Amino acid sequence: MFSLSWARCLTGAAVLSAAAISTVASATTGSFESAPPLTVVGPGQADASYTEAGFTFTPTGGDALVDLSFCAVGVESCIRNNATTYLTALNGAEVTITAPRAFSIQGLDVAFFPLPLPAPGLFAGALMGLQLSGTLWDGGLATLTLPLLEDAANPGDFLFEGWSIGNSPLFSSLTLGACAFIGPNCVRSGADFDNAGFLFNDLQFAIDNLSLTSPAPSALWLMALSLGGLALTRRRLAR
Repeated sequence: MFSLSWARCLTGAAVLSAAAISTVASATTGSFESAPPLTVVGPGQADASYTEAGFTFTPTGGDALVDLSFCAVGVESCIRNNATTYLTALNGAEVTITAPRAFSIQGLDVAFFPLPLPAPGLFAGALMGLQLSGTLWDGGLATLTLPLLEDAANPGDFLFEGWSIGNSPLFSSLTLGACAFIGPNCVRSGADFDNAGFLFNDLQFAIDNLSLTSPAPSALWLMALSLGGLALTRRRLAR
């Protein structure tokens, strides 16, 4: 039903750049295990963002919590299958990932994070999603939407699911945000969203074990030279 493919506005330069790093990239796993207990970051907090292994996670529109799972037995609507530390975007927050140089995403564990006390049955049978919207290293754009499926054994609850993401382009930044599938579209606002009984604050999600890859500095020089050569060729053709 769902096809994992990036919707991209790519230039030839971006394709060339992706090929250039195939053998010179180093991978990092963002597990959030090194965060101090009960780390809250975001607008109005003492720290606006959280940084791990050179990657910075900055929430906007709400806070993000980096902590152990606090799903208590018997609490309505929670995530049940992760007892480690992970990052939860709260109350409609989006989280933007940045790094000192270009990077790609190879996979992650993700779950929708329902509010502890939702309206009766709000999330039972609901299909939620995670939107990934990135600015490419060459200035283009790329988007991808992942479905976040309900725990079939516990309606209204959700589970972490591991996603392997292939053919990721190189990003300068990547923003993650929860959405709700209304028909074929996964939306964060609008009349259909409101009529389904959702509120903006319902859009919460949790991420863990992000596999992020960044090219070595020498590869970036190679890509810069490739882009420069491509631009020069285009000028000559124009003449």
